[in-house]
Amino acid sequence: MSTLLHIERLDAVVRALQDSGATSVLDLGCGPGELLLRLREHPQFERLLGIDIDARALADARAVLGLNWLQPDARLAVR
Repeated sequence: MSTLLHIERLDAVVRALQDSGATSVLDLGCGPGELLLRLREHPQFERLLGIDIDARALADARAVLGLNWLQPDARLAVR
């Protein structure tokens, strides 16, 4: 369960990235993919990449993003 502060931070990051005009985002330490999931909702972001050292976190991110078809050691990539 996310705290209100965590949700506000994610919203602020999404707004900052939108305002920057970015089309590609690299999320280092993406954890369970919460930011990537939010960014995926915006067509501005054409390429998203999440990397995390924690295999469990990547597995959670794959599940949340519907990417379970990726190999367990594959980088989390959304195109």
